[in-house]
Amino acid sequence: MTPQPYDAGNDGQSLLNLSSAKLPNPSDYGWTQMECVMSAEPREKIEAEISQILVDAWAPFGDDAPSDQAAATYAVYAHELYSLLARGASDVQITRRLHVAERDELGHPELNTRDLTSLIGRLRQIERRI
Repeated sequence: MTPQPYDAGNDGQSLLNLSSAKLPNPSDYGWTQMECVMSAEPREKIEAEISQILVDAWAPFGDDAPSDQAAATYAVYAHELYSLLARGASDVQITRRLHVAERDELGHPELNTRDLTSLIGRLRQIERRI
């Protein structure tokens, strides 16, 4: 038996009629209209805030590093964290990323076990604006 191509023909059926499709109402899920709109804030502004949070609450360089070196490094990690937050990364994924950076990239394996819960909480506050 040879397969035949689909032919809607005159059977009155159509494969898909999007014009009559009913889209879900965001309020049915507890969302406001504003939460359904992409962030109006520029990514650069939010990344600058993330970078400042890293300086305040993470700071694997401590006070020893020149501020321009630390700022440039934190900006790279802020960019990565923004992307992780935008993709819906879990607390564990974000914490692992920062611990890998501490241990492997920044040469501070002694920091690998510290608790980053407060840092993650601050990032989650920013996540709502992404």
